[in-house]
Amino acid sequence: MFSFLKRGSKKESQSTIGRLMEAPAAANKIKARKDRYLNRVKTLQLVLPAVRRKEDSVIEVWDATRFEAMANLWAAPGFDQSLIADTKKHGKRNQAIFRIDFSADYRNDTSESGGTCLGIRHVYDYLAAVGEEVFDPQTAPSKLKVHGKRISDQFVERVKANEAEWDRFQFDQAGGREISEVPPTIFQILWADVTRLSKSIAVCAKFGANYQSGAQYQRVLAKNRPEELKRIAELERTILPLSDPDEILDQN
Repeated sequence: MFSFLKRGSKKESQSTIGRLMEAPAAANKIKARKDRYLNRVKTLQLVLPAVRRKEDSVIEVWDATRFEAMANLWAAPGFDQSLIADTKKHGKRNQAIFRIDFSADYRNDTSESGGTCLGIRHVYDYLAAVGEEVFDPQTAPSKLKVHGKRISDQFVERVKANEAEWDRFQFDQAGGREISEVPPTIFQILWADVTRLSKSIAVCAKFGANYQSGAQYQRVLAKNRPEELKRIAELERTILPLSDPDEILDQN
């Protein structure tokens, strides 16, 4: 089934198979966590979006925001998770997703990838709307437009580069060459970008958009407020260095 197993050590081959199988499993796990979060919101009648929940910590808002955004992916009519999460389908079948156009209207696109492209757009539309609410410089369209940018720019650039990576991978695979690295799937790139942007939104929701102007400025503003100084210190020491809220949250 995997022609690249013809060469390389058994250990290397097993490692490659493992990485190929990890991507779909990770997507299923994220979907399951998304479902658990939405059930919790419904059961406890939590306020949506999470940025409006004053009792939640910045880490909790960060984690919740990314699942709220990703929920739009599975909600899109015609969305096919396998096109962006299954490594076996990263080829011509999802070429349109590799070259996704955020200025296009996919609502009437009946192609195989149309619903998936629509879902991805809805994910970023959600982040843009929530980012606007908290005046986040990295996600609010009104802020990005000033600099001629879009919220999806980094995702689009990474996905375009990813197409070439998968072309090389499949060329080596077909030729029975040793595989040293499995490229990330489109789903993995999307999840990483949504996590990055959700962090910015959460920090702005809890600390204000001016936190990016520098911690020193924040400390000057809060010099006579010990509790605020404590929050700023927590931001600098604990939150800003993180790339994923799971580094703190217990998901067991």
